[in-house]
Amino acid sequence: MKDIVVLDTETTGLNNSTDRVIEIGAIKLRDQRPISKFHTYLNAQGVSSSPGALAIHGITDQFLQSKPVFQDVYHALLAFISDTDLVIHNAPFDVGFLDAELARVGYQAKIKDICCIVDSLILAKQQFPGQKNNLDALCKRFGISNEHRTLHGALLDADLLAKVYLQMSVNQTDLLGQEKTSHAGASNADSSKKNWDKPIAIIQATEAESQAHEAFIASLTKL
Repeated sequence: MKDIVVLDTETTGLNNSTDRVIEIGAIKLRDQRPISKFHTYLNAQGVSSSPGALAIHGITDQFLQSKPVFQDVYHALLAFISDTDLVIHNAPFDVGFLDAELARVGYQAKIKDICCIVDSLILAKQQFPGQKNNLDALCKRFGISNEHRTLHGALLDADLLAKVYLQMSVNQTDLLGQEKTSHAGASNADSSKKNWDKPIAIIQATEAESQAHEAFIASLTKL
């Protein structure tokens, strides 16, 4: 079974051709518990956040001045998500931004070429048609506390989405007529809660891993 990576980004605006990714947060799950995470802020290289975006994430230009550029981190990011099920809420938005950033550094492959993309918003709409299915609404529906979410943050939102996705996965199993669970998978959440809070390591790719990953992607582009 593939590992699951739940990912979120924060950006300077809504247009991936002119705006930039300024934060990436991702959590890797195995056997329904987190095992590692990837998190970085990014220098927007002269692109300021729009007033609307700044009101959402609160990440200022001054804060980002000392952060790495995308060129410095993308090898580690791709190594982290390769050959996984990549879960993103409203995936076309985040994937579009990541693909645009990859194109700027001359990377030929796209996110879909290295992992399987799962849009959790589509899953939520299938399970809860006609209802609000943003992250706040889903947290409320599943009894997941998000009181600390005064502003959006990529790693914070990835953590919340991971918990939501696990609950939706339990619901999906119920819909397929398999093993039944109590309300919204609550028993599953209780059994894994003690594992969820354990410290997890931040993973960075080694030089050998980066080179191996580059060779793998090069083989894909030749197909």
